[in-house]
Parts: sequence; structure tokens; C-alpha cells
Amino acid sequence: MTSQLPNTQGALSTPLPKKSRVRLVPSQNLLPETGVEVHAPAGLEPVVPPPPPKPTGPLPVVTLFKATRYLKRGIDTIVLKWECFEADDVQINGSIHGLKLKGEKEIPTDEEISTYTLEVTNQHGTRKVSAQVKMAPPVIRHFKSSDEVIQIGYPIILEWEIENATFYELDQGIGEITGLTYLELFPQKPGTVNLTAKNETGEVTLPLELKLPMPEIQSFYPSSDTIMVGTPITLYWTATNASEVKILPEVELDPEEHHVDVWPDRTTTYTIIVSNDSGEVQEEVTVKLPPPKINHFGGEALSYEGAPVRIEWEVENAHTITVDHEIGEVDAYDHIIYKPKDAYTIFTLRAEGYSGVVEETFQVTRFPIPLDHTLLPPISKLITEPMKVRDKHVPPGMADLDQLEKDLTHDARDQYRKLRIKRAQELKLTYDMLDLEKASVKDEFRRMWGKVKAKFSKK
Repeated sequence: MTSQLPNTQGALSTPLPKKSRVRLVPSQNLLPETGVEVHAPAGLEPVVPPPPPKPTGPLPVVTLFKATRYLKRGIDTIVLKWECFEADDVQINGSIHGLKLKGEKEIPTDEEISTYTLEVTNQHGTRKVSAQVKMAPPVIRHFKSSDEVIQIGYPIILEWEIENATFYELDQGIGEITGLTYLELFPQKPGTVNLTAKNETGEVTLPLELKLPMPEIQSFYPSSDTIMVGTPITLYWTATNASEVKILPEVELDPEEHHVDVWPDRTTTYTIIVSNDSGEVQEEVTVKLPPPKINHFGGEALSYEGAPVRIEWEVENAHTITVDHEIGEVDAYDHIIYKPKDAYTIFTLRAEGYSGVVEETFQVTRFPIPLDHTLLPPISKLITEPMKVRDKHVPPGMADLDQLEKDLTHDARDQYRKLRIKRAQELKLTYDMLDLEKASVKDEFRRMWGKVKAKFSKK
């Protein structure tokens, strides 16, 4: 049976409107009910259908990505930190794979890389996010001193821990300490030391308070509590936490020494004052000058008319020594040669010190004719052996008793003084003989005088 086709000739022969075009798709059945494949007339362009649309959905989401550089204890690293969602694959810079959706990773610092890129992918596409490397802010983990309080002149250790800083320094004139973790310091005063850490992102400062206790005088004492005029006394002291030490009455001190010599000539109180920035403390010591003392005052008690006598003395702890009969002021160790004018001459030695006044007398008797010196008590001879001089043992102001006494050493001078005291004791016998107030002495004197007169009368 032959199927009848619809009459399409008429339809195709019908004139088309002007400027009308018919676009036929090759192999596309315009009349599906007939199963006839219709082809585009010659001269017409075929229409290519668009590809089927892909499934659509959300791309991965990145909520955090940063690259931070850290410097910790000399180790330079970069920490990459990220967070994302809806991603099937996470990688950084195409070389770091297999990352989780959220995490961080520490890698060595590469100075050639300044930017890192996070790439996240799912079935719907890929998202890329870049982060520039930034230095973390500087951090001072701790800053402390080895001692809670400082002591002037003693060292302390300052130590610290700093992160992420390319430069750090201490004030108080110390300066840059980059790379160090501790420093020995000799503090001279209390106060605040500031540690500052810096990098290109900023700086941070942490203060440390250095506390200084009050100064302390541990000891202050003299080498002797008793003054001998012309002989030095040494003051000794020890003190801690002292920025300055001074002694009143004002004495010049050597800052490297802890003692000083003083030459007091009277009872004196010395005050040591020790100070620092926290305050000052003081302490006193007193050295005392004993009352003046006349160790010896005497000489040749008997003389004849026209003959001079030698009178000598030795005095301690006196600032002014005088002898009457117009002799006037003399030194502590001295003598005079004197011609008595009267039959009896009493000399008075007056010694004035800062601790009192003492006097002593000595009588010289003058005879009208020369005496037989064999009748007088013997007088000890002075030491005449040559001796070396030690100037530092000669007190200032000692009179030139004679050339021998100038040349005496300290020990020899003591021996010389003992001899003079012995001589005075011998002469005391003469004083007793000349005590004309006593009847027995008068009789003895008359007897002696008669013997002397008789002897010279025979000549």
C-alpha cells in the first residue's frame, strides 16, 4: 500500500514575504508526524544548537588566609593560616597539597617569596586568594633582673625574651642590644630601665624598676680614741649602697679607699655621711684630746753669779706653752739658757690645751761665788751615738732642743725622755735641799755653805 504524502508542493511554491528567511536545522525533522527529513534550501546557514548547560552550584568560600612572619629565639619562619568551605581540594602556591579546610602551617622563611596564594576547588569551580607576607608585631615575653634590689657598685644581670623584633635596645645610655638575651649592668642609681623591641610593623616597650635600698654604714671607727697632738689618727669605714661618702669636719677622701688620716689638735667629733638616691644615713665617732700634761720641767737648780743655767721641759696635748720671766711662748719640747738675776728665781711653765690648763714651777738658786760641782748630784749624760732620722715620726712644731734630739728616731727619743725624767728625779734631791722653809734643810745648807766657803778661802 502506497502512502500518500501531503501536497507540499503548493506550500513550497507559495511566494515568501520579502526579506524573510527560513533557517532549517540539518537532520531536524520539521514534520515529525510524517517522518520526513526536511533540508534547508540552498543558500541558507544551518543553526547550531548551544551545548547543554552544565550543572550549577556554589564555588568554594575562603574566609581566612594570611601569611605571618615570626622571629622566635633566632628562628625565622612564616606561618600560613587559612579557613574555607565547600572545597574538595586545598593547596597553597601549587606546591603545598592535601590541606584541610581549616588549619595553619609553619614553613621556613623564603626571602624571595613575598606573596602566597591559596587555591580551593570543588565541582563547580576554583577560587584563588592571595596574601602578602607580614611581620608579626614585636613581643617581649619577659624582662627581669637577677636581683630584686640593686647595690651600688655591684653587678646585676638583666635578661629578656623577645619575639618578632629586628631591633631592640635599652635606655639609660646602654643602647642597642639586638641579638642578646642578657646583659651585666653596674647600676649607679635606682630608677626605671626600658626595653624597646621594634620591627617594620611597630614597636613595644616594657619597663623594669630597679630598686635601691637605703645606704648602710657597716662600720666607722678611729685607729685611736685618744689624740696625741702631731700624730695622725686614721678613720676607717665600710658602707654599702653608697653613691657618695663624705666626712665632717670636711676631709678630702679618695673614692677608691675606705680610710683617711686626720690630724686633730683638740677633741673632735667626726661624722660620716653616706648617701644615694634613696636617702642618706650618718654616724659619728669622737676622738678626745687628754688634758695637757707636763712630763718634765727642770734643769740646773744651782748656779753661781754670772753663770747661766739650762732649763728644759717636755709637754703633751697643749696648744700654748709659756714660761714666765719674759721668756714667753715656747714649743712643747725645748730648753733655754738663762742667767738668774736673783738669789732665788722661780720659773713657772704654763701649758694650755683644749681640755684644760696645767702649771709647774722650777726654782733656781744663785750663789755669789762658784760652787764645787762635786757637791751637786750627778747628772746623767745624754746619748750621743749617731742615729737615723725618720721625719714622719717627728711631730710638727717640736722645738729644736738640740741637734741630737733632731736626729733621734722615735724609739731613741723615748729613751732620751726617760733619761731626762731620771735627771729630773735626781735634781729633785736638790730641790729638797733648797727647801729653806724647813729647819733641818736650813741647817744642812749652812753646813754645806761653810764647807764651800772654807774650801775657797784656802785658795
